[in-house]
Amino acid sequence: MRKVISLLLVLTMLAAAAAVSFTSVTATNPDPAETYVEQIAPNEDASLKMWFDHSTNKVHMEDHEDTGLDTYSIYLAKNEMQGAHIILYAPTETKSNLSVSYSQFTAMDGSGATVETAFFYEFYVDVQKVARQDILGFTAENSIIRNGVTPEAIAPVESLNKGAGTFSIQQGMSQALYVRLKTTAETQSGWYSGTFDIKNEAGEVIKTATVFAYVWDFELPEENHLQTGIYLSYQTAAPTVYEMQYNYLLENRLQGMDLPGTLNSSNPYLDDPRVTAFRIAKKGTYLGTMTADEIKAVYDDLKTRDDWETLEAKTYFYTVDEPTSQQQIDYIQAIVPTYYRPTIDTCISESARINSAWPNANTLVVMCDNFPYPDNYSKTLALNSNGTYATKDDGSGRFSDVSDAIQAAMNYDVAKIWCPKMCMFTPHSVIESTGYHGNNEFACGVRNMNGVVSGFDCGNANALYFDWDSIYGSFQSRFFKYQADEALEGNDVRLWWYACGKNADYTYCYHNIENLGLQTELMFWQTMQEKSTGYLYYGANLYSDERGNTLASNVVDTDYVVSSTSEGTLVPGKWLCNLGVRDGYCLYGNGVLFYDRTLISALKLKGVNVLGTIRVEEMRDGIEDYEMLYMYRELFGEKAMQNYISRVSDNVVSYLTMPTFDRSEWDASMTNEDIFAQVRIELGNILEAAMAECPHEWDEGVITTEPTYTETGVITYTCTLCGETYTDTVPVLDPLPGDVDGDGFVGTKDSKLISKYLLGTVDDSAIVMVNADIDGDEFISTKDTKALKKLLLTV
Repeated sequence: MRKVISLLLVLTMLAAAAAVSFTSVTATNPDPAETYVEQIAPNEDASLKMWFDHSTNKVHMEDHEDTGLDTYSIYLAKNEMQGAHIILYAPTETKSNLSVSYSQFTAMDGSGATVETAFFYEFYVDVQKVARQDILGFTAENSIIRNGVTPEAIAPVESLNKGAGTFSIQQGMSQALYVRLKTTAETQSGWYSGTFDIKNEAGEVIKTATVFAYVWDFELPEENHLQTGIYLSYQTAAPTVYEMQYNYLLENRLQGMDLPGTLNSSNPYLDDPRVTAFRIAKKGTYLGTMTADEIKAVYDDLKTRDDWETLEAKTYFYTVDEPTSQQQIDYIQAIVPTYYRPTIDTCISESARINSAWPNANTLVVMCDNFPYPDNYSKTLALNSNGTYATKDDGSGRFSDVSDAIQAAMNYDVAKIWCPKMCMFTPHSVIESTGYHGNNEFACGVRNMNGVVSGFDCGNANALYFDWDSIYGSFQSRFFKYQADEALEGNDVRLWWYACGKNADYTYCYHNIENLGLQTELMFWQTMQEKSTGYLYYGANLYSDERGNTLASNVVDTDYVVSSTSEGTLVPGKWLCNLGVRDGYCLYGNGVLFYDRTLISALKLKGVNVLGTIRVEEMRDGIEDYEMLYMYRELFGEKAMQNYISRVSDNVVSYLTMPTFDRSEWDASMTNEDIFAQVRIELGNILEAAMAECPHEWDEGVITTEPTYTETGVITYTCTLCGETYTDTVPVLDPLPGDVDGDGFVGTKDSKLISKYLLGTVDDSAIVMVNADIDGDEFISTKDTKALKKLLLTV
């Protein structure tokens, strides 16, 4: 049974949401963590330290600052997964052959209800030489991106050391465990608790704690509103392995681009509600390009399904990647002859080819650069008479035949799904504050903008570039107008966004290994903030894609570097996860979201088919937050939702952790992770209260559509307790003979009006026919005029 929130609490929270004045909102029952007393184990080991931390905080091995949290409360909805970190620290001596035992979380009301519980051990990556400077508002000394031994892969504690479940903590190092809860649509709401013990080699309990969870009384949908497309390479996985990897992503609300199995109407994944997007492609290559005949065959087959209209909205074609200008291609090919990139002309031809076989197809184009179009311009076109580069149209007409790539893509309708980098949403005030002139916001971040090689003079890294926004406006204004115009034509144009590399730079939220966990989860709050309905990423299993073999002597030509182990002990593995090099800095984990059997074997794990990562946990949490924000918008509207998100993010470059963000609402002792956790908890509490059952007390109603003599009206009733409304019908007006003009009165105006009607100077729409037929013979005639005169004598 759904619990009933107190009416006063409901009204308070609804008022808070409507007024956008946010205060702390608590669940119905007090949080038991607030009165929790640290537990002492039967064989307490004082030399081993233990504390709890938010799932958004990646605690490095060398991080030893206790949060002061002796327990933790995990808040989650029904049909959601959510977790927390447990940090163990061995300051004076190595701890060997430790193990964990734990109970399922059980309802604290004595009902016996449980929540599925899992414990994971976190492995680490030695992150070094990351880009720590040139980040908006930060220096190398205070950067949020830092070097260090960083948590990455996670494995069930039961799988460790060939199934023995034992692990070690090195002297002077911290070790993170991760506890994760998973609810279903049927999970009982309310408070739960679970216990866990850390045991030594002798099986003695040396650390113990109770952890709590609150399950909100609302359910996240099985079908995500956010579509995702994560590239999974078939070249690195056999079909059965590919399906396991696909399923791992799907369980975490992420979508591999290509469905496992055969792409036809019988594929069972088409009936899975979590499958909300899939690519029409040939397996085995990145772009998966199909011939027109192959496309038509799939179209004709899928169209036979009863759910075709719904199904088609889930399909997309991704055959053009990061188009650029021919001039930039020519420039780079002079240095690297094998270099190739598509252009806007490629987008135009591909769109036409695909649509010839699949009418009105959902073509997707990743936009990484903004450049002039068409390509047949000269570099001197942008030169002023004094030799400087033009940044605005001077009205001379020399730019009349040239637009930018964005406008060309709109003019030729090359994409139904627009997928630019998130840095396109950088406010221009921020761009201008860096000293950057011109606009190439796709290819560059906020740092180091003048060093971007693009625009008219792609060979001059210090050139200024033409400011397309001076003609067309910002990308946001252009795109949303284009989207609205297309909607009027019946076309569904969608906005996804895409990330790769350092996502322009670390100013932006992203999910590389070195990114903050908070950045990874906040990325999906910003996805909702910028009205994007999808996310695309390359890729998830590209283990050997980038290894940075030229970087330094410690980088070796192998996929993984695992530290030595001894029998019965598992020293945390350190490996080079697609270690790429950009501008002299290291980049970790690009193209990888989980790991394969090579590393599973090296780490001596038993019963693990896909080795997950803490980054996927954070991505899933962000996507589930997206669903809660979607619910909030449905309840309170777009403006209220945007205001709520503004508590943690102003825009893509001003958010929690960034120095430009205003944290004055919060106590100075709170970390950014503390703030985010509080905002998320309040979001769930507001949703729970708003959707709780209410013993409605309805007002007297307001007529929102007036009835007429021929049409019924509408009356709207509002609950005085929770604000819910319902409508009812107001009957048509009773006839009032003689009230020819329908104003509710019978007078001389009616006599004049019926005379005009009979003379033909006004038509039927000017009179109320039922009232003009005064004698009731179903005709309007001079008899009615006479009857009205008699009626007026009696009024």
